[in-house]
Amino acid sequence: MNENISFQLRVIFQGISTRLFVEAQAVDVSDSGIGLVTPYPLQKSQVIGFDEKLKNRTGVVAWSKMTDEENCRVGVKFA
Repeated sequence: MNENISFQLRVIFQGISTRLFVEAQAVDVSDSGIGLVTPYPLQKSQVIGFDEKLKNRTGVVAWSKMTDEENCRVGVKFA
């Protein structure tokens, strides 16, 4: 699988909570989770949400690793 997918997460910037929308590349997907390559450096245990493309599911970052200076590879388990 090699498809672009959007996700969102809440971040606190200068004391204000805001929703951040990020476009990532899905590299694999199963019933229990998804693997992503993203320009946003996600951290283990962060909660992210997906749009209707993934049935508005919520996921928790199970692991995260920077692949280079610009991209992060993550495994997300669906909640």
